Amino acid sequence: MADIPGYLLVHTVSVETWEGTGAYGDTYAAPVDVPCFVDDARKIVRNPDGDEVVSESTVIGFLSDAPKFVEKTKVILPGGRPSIVILKKDRDDGGLGAPQHVEVFCQ
Repeated sequence: MADIPGYLLVHTVSVETWEGTGAYGDTYAAPVDVPCFVDDARKIVRNPDGDEVVSESTVIGFLSDAPKFVEKTKVILPGGRPSIVILKKDRDDGGLGAPQHVEVFCQ
């Protein structure tokens, strides 16, 4: 099982993982920088509820960073544009030797 080559991850995003909702609203983890590749292309995706929504950016990164990108997580994209995670897909190769990665669709 091989990770996606690090030299392809030419961008960095700041990630504040959504931890839940408390008495004062949503709570987030402290921001961390995550190496990735950002594709700023508009796509229609289905959120976990099955609704079609528009994704403005796709973030591709190491599969080991997948737990940081739960739904509702705040992501600051290159250039400073804030975004929210709509959907995350773990791309595990199942032992075939293909590059493993996480694909994150953001508003």
